[in-house]
Order: sequence, then C-alpha cells, then structure tokens
Amino acid sequence: MAAILVTGLATALCSYASNYLDHSNLIMIYLASIVFVATRFGRGPSILASLLAVGEFDYFCVPPHFSFVVTDTQYFITLAVMLIVTILITTLTSEVKSQVELGKTREKRSEALRALSTDMSLLRGRDKLIAAALRHVRTFFDARVGIYLPDATGKLCEYTADPGLVKAERQPSEIALWTFQNRQMCGLGKEPFASAPSLYLPLMASQGVMGVLQVSPSSGSRSTVDPDLELLETFANQTALCIEVATLSECTQAASIQIEREELRNVLLSSVSHDLRTPLATITGASSSLVEDKFSLNESQKQELAQVILEEAEHLNNHVRNLLEMTKLESGSLTVKKKWHSIEETVGACMTRLERHLTGRQIHIQLPLDLPLVPFDEILIQQVFLNLLENAVKYTPPGSDIDIDAHVEPAGKDTAPGWIEIAIRDRGPGLKPGEEDKIFVKFYRSVATSQHMGVGLGLAICRAIIKAHGGTITAANRQGGGAEFRIKMPLDGMPPASIIELGLDNDDQAAGHTDTALSGAQTGTVAHTGE
Repeated sequence: MAAILVTGLATALCSYASNYLDHSNLIMIYLASIVFVATRFGRGPSILASLLAVGEFDYFCVPPHFSFVVTDTQYFITLAVMLIVTILITTLTSEVKSQVELGKTREKRSEALRALSTDMSLLRGRDKLIAAALRHVRTFFDARVGIYLPDATGKLCEYTADPGLVKAERQPSEIALWTFQNRQMCGLGKEPFASAPSLYLPLMASQGVMGVLQVSPSSGSRSTVDPDLELLETFANQTALCIEVATLSECTQAASIQIEREELRNVLLSSVSHDLRTPLATITGASSSLVEDKFSLNESQKQELAQVILEEAEHLNNHVRNLLEMTKLESGSLTVKKKWHSIEETVGACMTRLERHLTGRQIHIQLPLDLPLVPFDEILIQQVFLNLLENAVKYTPPGSDIDIDAHVEPAGKDTAPGWIEIAIRDRGPGLKPGEEDKIFVKFYRSVATSQHMGVGLGLAICRAIIKAHGGTITAANRQGGGAEFRIKMPLDGMPPASIIELGLDNDDQAAGHTDTALSGAQTGTVAHTGE
C-alpha cells in the first residue's frame, strides 16, 4: 500500500512537471520516492515501488502517453537502466537498514551483558549473584524465570528468586531433571519436551552442570526467544560461572576457617597443656612433700611449700578463668549488666585482691575527687583491671612503680561529659614496635614475655569486655620507659539523683577504702587531684 501511494504521488508530481522538466529529471523524482520507500518499509515494498515506478513512468511520461507502447527504442534503454538502478538502490538501502538494525540489536545485547557483568562485579554471595542474573534475564526477555539448584545432598531443588533465593516446597519437574542429568537444552519446541511452555537450559561450568535455568516467555511463543537464544545461553553460562565461583569461594572460606580453627586448637592445646601442667606439677610436688616428709620438715619449710601451692593454684585459677571468659565471649553468652559505679571503689577492690602481689611496689593513684559515676558491669571491669595489673606485676622488674590515673573527656563544648579515660602505666621493658595492636590478639605472646607462663588471652579478654561496653582499649610505650594501657568508656546519660547523692556521701569512704588497700600492702601512695 505504501509503495502504491508513494509512486502514485511521484507520478502525479511528474505529470505536472513534465511540461517544465525533461525525462532525466523526472526519473530522479521516481528514484527519490523509491529510496524513501526502501528506507521506511523494507525490501518487498521497495521492489514493488521500483516496478510501479518504471511502469508509471512509461505509461504517463514516455510518448505515446497513456500507453505502454514505446515508439522510440532509446526509451527501452532508459526504462531498463531505471529498473536496474531502482532495484539496486532498493537492495543497497535494505542492506544498510538491516545492518543498522543488526547494529542496534548487537548494541542492545552488549548493553545487557555489560549491565549483567557490572552487577556481578559489585555483588558478593551466591544468592545475590543468582538473583541479579535472574533479574536481568527476566527483564531482557520479558519472561518468567526460575532456577533449579542441587542442595547439599546433590538433590535438585526448585528455587524462587523474588524475594531473595528461597527454596520452593515442591518437587522439581521431570523436564528440569532430564536437563540436569543429560546436560541438554529442551522444551519450548526442542525435543524431547517440545510441547512444554518453558525453555530449560543447563547451567554448565568447568566443574560440570551447576543447575537448570527455566525461561517462560510471557507471550508463550518461542519466537520471542529464538532471535536472542545465543544471548540467553550467554546469560545462562554467566549465571553458571557465578554459581561456581560463589560455591568455590564458600568452600575456600570454609576450608580457611577450618584451618584457622585447627591452628587455634593446636595453639590452645599446646599452651594450655604447658601452662596447666606446670602449676599442677609444682602443686603435686609440693603437696607430696608435705604428705611424705611431714615429719622431717620444720614449720618454716611447711609454710614455704604451702605458699608455693597457693601461688601455683592461683596461677592455675587464672588460666582456667581466662579460658572460661574467652569461651563466654566467643559464644556470645556474655551479658553486660551496666550499673552506675565509682571508679575509686572498683580500683580499691582490685587493690585489695592483689594486695599480696603488690608487696614492695609503689602504686601511684591519681583520681580526681569530682570523678563522676560511670555505667559499667563491675565484675567485668574488675576483670579488666585485674588482668592489666597482673600483667604489670608479672612483666616488670620487682619494686618498679605502677601508676593509675583517670580523667573525663567532654563530648563537646557546652555539653555533658562524654568519655572517661583510665590509664595504667608501668616501668617495664615496654612494647616492641608493631606490637601495639598484636598483643590484643588471642594467643599472641611477645618474645619478651615468652619466658613467663601464660596462654595469651588476658588482653584479648580485656578488649572484648571494653568493646562490649562501647569503649576502646589501646596500648603504647610510655615516655621514659615502660608500657601504658588506656581504657575509654562512654558516659551514657546521667545517673539517677538518688545514686548521685549516695555517691557524694560516700566519696570520702571510697578514698579511704583505696588508702586501706594500699596500706595493707604496705607499698604505695595515693595522690588525689582536685579540691
């Protein structure tokens, strides 16, 4: 219809212009109309337009008019050349148009693959990768998409992609099982299940078939899939590759975790067996001497053996306590019960418990009198202080000083206090460069401390407890020699008025409690700052 209409308009124009233009110019009008039809309507209409143009030119423009009889033989050459040129123009124009359409199709495919590759490069995890691939297939092919994947036992299971990758509570179809087992495409016109409304593609990767992709065109016709079947297979291969990579990554991660667990188990067994066996052997030897040689030992020797048993029992108790604390932290069963407490009272309680170990040392405590109450779990924070003080005693020369101080860091201008910082400093060998963070890693033992008994859990427990309180703990070398540990804990909110009044009434008692702890050890001085 378009060819007839366009050539008719060209003939009308040529009939009007024949009185002013020669035949060569009239032919140009027909050629222009044929090019228009070829670019707009394709090869068939353009060939019809070529034939109509030659016939109409002969009938209306070549003498005698309104007749197909040609009296001048020269017009046969004109008509033949015109027919050849118009058909050639039609062919070339159609070829150019088809190339343009092919280029657009290729660009569309390339854009789809680029979008898929971009999504795949940004996502992590098997479920997210598969969901992204299925989303792209569904969007590009305007089809419903499903996927079948083998579970841990190798059984093929159907999954739905929206929302997420969820296992469907039904058995996989016979076609999906056949595709998975035979590794061949079938369904939607392909035998042996040509009548199926869906196309099933095996997801092939280097390690074999990873699953089955089901594509159901919205139109229900294979014609909507056939033109881009190669692209669909590319999408399926990309999906299979993603599944394979994600599976291998999960296996590698699981193997790495297993190796790490084995290494930690070996380290733990090695450390525990040594650090538990040593005090047990000492306790066994000392207690057997008391039992077997009780008549030959004088009171001083018995007291010395009893002292050895007590010290080694305390070492053993510390090792077991650290192991149990780390087990709680790792299992997530540790519960932080925050209440408002005084730092002075907590430090004083720790001094009392370590009174015997602090003999012969100068303990300098500088705690401001106006130090506010702090929300924390007293038992856990005492555990932190005890671990840090025991390390300061264990890894420093006898008689060296230990300093403890605290101050409040405001959260900002004209705002309530935001943090309290507590520092514990010693005059020991300090830390080697690069160990400031390593010493908080489980089972890490510095070369400088390897001659002392220990599992390497104390500082790891300290960090875990402080982190559970929303704070931080850091280590650094102290100016002038030694190490310092800084604990920062947040001052969340304000304590109730009743607790504040009670804390103010007991300030002197708290300070007296700390003094008593130190005087009992006969070791130290207490330096308070503030009014």
